[in-house]
Amino acid sequence: MSKKSRKNKKLTKNCNEQKYKWSHKKRFNNFEEADQLRGELKKEGCLVKIRRCGPAGTQFKVVIGTEIKKNKKASSEKNNAQK
Repeated sequence: MSKKSRKNKKLTKNCNEQKYKWSHKKRFNNFEEADQLRGELKKEGCLVKIRRCGPAGTQFKVVIGTEIKKNKKASSEKNNAQK
Protein backbone atom coordinates (compact mmCIF):
# COMPACT_ATOMS: atom_id res chain seq x y z
CA MET A 1 0.00 0.00 0.00
CA SER A 2 1.43 3.34 -0.99
CA LYS A 3 1.71 6.33 1.32
CA LYS A 4 -0.80 8.25 -0.77
CA SER A 5 -3.56 5.68 -0.36
CA ARG A 6 -2.96 5.54 3.42
CA LYS A 7 -3.37 9.32 3.65
CA ASN A 8 -6.61 9.19 1.67
CA LYS A 9 -8.05 6.57 4.03
CA LYS A 10 -7.31 8.79 7.02
CA LEU A 11 -9.04 11.75 5.41
CA THR A 12 -12.23 9.87 4.57
CA LYS A 13 -12.65 8.61 8.13
CA ASN A 14 -15.32 10.43 10.16
CA CYS A 15 -13.84 12.38 13.02
CA ASN A 16 -15.29 14.03 16.09
CA GLU A 17 -15.96 17.68 15.53
CA GLN A 18 -14.88 20.30 18.03
CA LYS A 19 -17.74 21.18 20.39
CA TYR A 20 -16.18 24.03 22.38
CA LYS A 21 -13.89 26.94 21.63
CA TRP A 22 -11.42 27.37 24.50
CA SER A 23 -10.18 30.88 25.26
CA HIS A 24 -7.47 31.95 27.70
CA LYS A 25 -8.77 33.86 30.75
CA LYS A 26 -5.82 34.36 33.12
CA ARG A 27 -2.41 32.88 34.03
CA PHE A 28 -1.19 32.12 37.58
CA ASN A 29 2.06 31.03 39.22
CA ASN A 30 0.40 28.47 41.52
CA PHE A 31 -2.53 26.09 41.29
CA GLU A 32 -4.37 27.41 44.36
CA GLU A 33 -4.94 30.85 42.81
CA ALA A 34 -6.07 29.31 39.52
CA ASP A 35 -8.44 26.96 41.38
CA GLN A 36 -9.97 29.90 43.24
CA LEU A 37 -10.80 31.67 39.95
CA ARG A 38 -12.13 28.40 38.50
CA GLY A 39 -14.50 28.04 41.46
CA GLU A 40 -15.83 31.57 40.99
CA LEU A 41 -16.38 31.04 37.26
CA LYS A 42 -18.11 27.68 37.82
CA LYS A 43 -20.59 29.38 40.17
CA GLU A 44 -21.45 31.71 37.28
CA GLY A 45 -22.14 28.66 35.10
CA CYS A 46 -19.06 28.74 32.87
CA LEU A 47 -17.28 25.68 31.51
CA VAL A 48 -13.76 26.03 32.95
CA LYS A 49 -10.46 24.11 32.83
CA ILE A 50 -7.03 24.64 34.36
CA ARG A 51 -4.04 23.83 32.16
CA ARG A 52 -0.33 23.71 32.90
CA CYS A 53 1.76 26.13 30.86
CA GLY A 54 4.95 28.15 30.96
CA PRO A 55 8.52 26.92 31.23
CA ALA A 56 8.55 23.26 32.32
CA GLY A 57 4.85 23.49 33.25
CA THR A 58 5.43 25.77 36.24
CA GLN A 59 2.46 28.06 35.57
CA PHE A 60 -1.28 27.43 35.33
CA LYS A 61 -3.78 29.05 32.99
CA VAL A 62 -7.54 29.16 33.33
CA VAL A 63 -9.42 28.59 30.07
CA ILE A 64 -13.13 29.07 29.41
CA GLY A 65 -15.14 27.02 26.92
CA THR A 66 -17.89 28.45 24.74
CA GLU A 67 -20.10 26.21 22.64
CA ILE A 68 -19.55 26.31 18.89
CA LYS A 69 -22.85 26.82 17.09
CA LYS A 70 -23.18 24.90 13.85
CA ASN A 71 -25.38 25.38 10.85
CA LYS A 72 -27.25 22.06 10.73
CA LYS A 73 -28.59 22.73 7.25
CA ALA A 74 -25.10 23.09 5.76
CA SER A 75 -23.81 19.96 7.49
CA SER A 76 -26.81 17.86 6.34
CA GLU A 77 -26.25 19.01 2.75
CA LYS A 78 -22.60 17.97 3.05
CA ASN A 79 -23.59 14.50 4.30
CA ASN A 80 -26.06 14.05 1.44
CA ALA A 81 -23.38 14.98 -1.08
CA GLN A 82 -21.00 12.35 0.33
CA LYS A 83 -23.58 9.53 -0.04
